[in-house]
Amino acid sequence: MTFYLVDEILEDIDSNIEFGWPDTLAWAKDDSRAKAQIERSERLQRYVEQLSIPTSAAATQVAFEDDSTDDALAQNDSTDDALARDDLKRTYSIDTVVSTTSEFAHAQMVAQARTSEDPDFRVIGEGSCGIVFAQEGRSIVFKVAKHDPAQLHNDHRMHLRVSAAFDAHPVPGITIPQVRQFVEETETEFFPTKSKLVLRARSARCTIPTTVIVSDHILPLPERIRETLIEKYCDERVKDEARSNPHNKDCLARVYLGKPDTTTSNEHRDPANSRPRFFTLRNFPMYYARLLDMRFDCDKIAQCMGRALAVLHWEAGVDGRDVEFVLGSSSVKDPEYHFATAENQEDFYHRSIQLWMLDFNLVQEISRDSAGVDQAVHAWRTNDPYFPRPKKTSSPQWPSSPHFLVFMRSYLRASSEILRNERAHVRFLPFIFIHRIYWNQETDPFPVILPELWELLHRKAIDDRPDPLGWLTS
Repeated sequence: MTFYLVDEILEDIDSNIEFGWPDTLAWAKDDSRAKAQIERSERLQRYVEQLSIPTSAAATQVAFEDDSTDDALAQNDSTDDALARDDLKRTYSIDTVVSTTSEFAHAQMVAQARTSEDPDFRVIGEGSCGIVFAQEGRSIVFKVAKHDPAQLHNDHRMHLRVSAAFDAHPVPGITIPQVRQFVEETETEFFPTKSKLVLRARSARCTIPTTVIVSDHILPLPERIRETLIEKYCDERVKDEARSNPHNKDCLARVYLGKPDTTTSNEHRDPANSRPRFFTLRNFPMYYARLLDMRFDCDKIAQCMGRALAVLHWEAGVDGRDVEFVLGSSSVKDPEYHFATAENQEDFYHRSIQLWMLDFNLVQEISRDSAGVDQAVHAWRTNDPYFPRPKKTSSPQWPSSPHFLVFMRSYLRASSEILRNERAHVRFLPFIFIHRIYWNQETDPFPVILPELWELLHRKAIDDRPDPLGWLTS
């Protein structure tokens, strides 16, 4: 029998993966000291054989019970609707540059030109540990700790750690806001130069001085997309109110590949019964059905998310707890752009649609062992449903996603790339993670067998000859 290497397993993911154990294990069967280990290895063999992955054909048949597929939506479209959807797909693909003449874009351009004035700030978001202020005319934000200055220390440390990991293993299609500055509460020169920020922060009940993270501003989605979201998903009775609400200009869309549209619906349902009266575009929930409806490439998003999670786990060494994925935009910048001297270096009239990953304040370190996998699985289970969900965790509220196979392949391939030079038992950890989330297992039923088996095989390899099995270090 052949034990498939990581790369060979990845080649077989479109069909059911079969694991076997080398006949070379026969060397230990007559050794009384190894009988217990052999018994454990046989139990592990039965355990690993449960790692059956659905074929791509079967996986693509899994769909949300209440949602139509992309093709079904297209078949039901009128000619005008089909043309509109195709236009959406061309215009709102990730990394597409969109031209806009919105009030927001104009206001940013005007503020940018006022170089002699102290720029104003406004609240654009609030979390458990800080309040986010945007600086008018600049693509930077100031996250100010609410009360405890230490609240932002982990956020800052993990943000830098994740950014370095993404530099080492880039994830095309996902952008991380760059940290520009970290201000300690003991800093004496920062706040005297930011009088308007101090005023706004104190009015928002922040204690000054405190810690501040200065980072890139994830700009809102352009006006045309905001108008489309209001037109398609807002109750007719409050559309005018939604359009006039200034808070709706700060539109970011949370990408929920793992959750159907449970509060609103596709056009064929009764809008009077299914659409809520209250409507906001701040942190707008872009459920799977809405992503299909807006013609976003869900396979591409799933692929990006799979690689991103692998980089978080095995390069950054963190669990990814409570990280967010949002659709936003960024201004087109001059090649000489620098955040501290950005006068007339940003074009807010032309913005790139991007998928962003953010929010690292709850992220924690993990180890490259079974305890680390436990922590990663728990973070997966407690996070919002950004990632596509596997079949085994399906429920009426959390249906299976047809894009989980794409996510899984991307995660395993990136993990293989990152861990290529690690010992075999470490390279196997990503498969244990996928197995655990696929079968919805909170803990590993055999938490100690895998490391012990590899230790046994490696010890025998050292005693006899280097790597007799051919896959301990390859």
